[in-house]
Amino acid sequence: LKVSPQLPLSGQDRFNVAAQKLVPGLYQSAYSAKGDRLFVTAAVGRPPVTQSQLLKVNPRTLAVEAQVAPPAVPAPGTGVYAVYGVAVDDANGTVWVTNTRQNTVAVYRQSDLSLLKQFDAGLVDHARDVVVDEAQGKVYASANGKPELVVFDAKRLERIKTIALATTERGGDKSFSPMSLELD
Repeated sequence: LKVSPQLPLSGQDRFNVAAQKLVPGLYQSAYSAKGDRLFVTAAVGRPPVTQSQLLKVNPRTLAVEAQVAPPAVPAPGTGVYAVYGVAVDDANGTVWVTNTRQNTVAVYRQSDLSLLKQFDAGLVDHARDVVVDEAQGKVYASANGKPELVVFDAKRLERIKTIALATTERGGDKSFSPMSLELD
């Protein structure tokens, strides 16, 4: 196999490709099958992050249909509850996001991106990823830097419990923490 910048493209006829500049700092996206919409998070810069958005995007045209900036953190000079990880809950019509810099999560309404619940700071250490289990009505957020997951009730928008993750790998629990999550 020869690797070269001169290799021609192949197979592109099997894909529909669209491109659209959205906003700076794109981070993650999640698709709503029920609403046929894509939800995208964006956060720009180092703390205190002052520019962040949650977008609702048409997946066919990539047009932004709605966008919202997260609220400011109450302490002066600490930026906004910047959004990073994102998951869609079609059963409850919500979008869950992680606020990594404030160690927490928030919930928005899919239809108009209104904020339904901003959880208190410090609830999920360096919250990075979030997944929804619609069948069980639960939401899981990863705590990067700690061997644990935080579990929420998807309907009541309440924290249920923390699940400690044990490992027998070298370094033990101090070197083990989840980043990305996938529901199986």
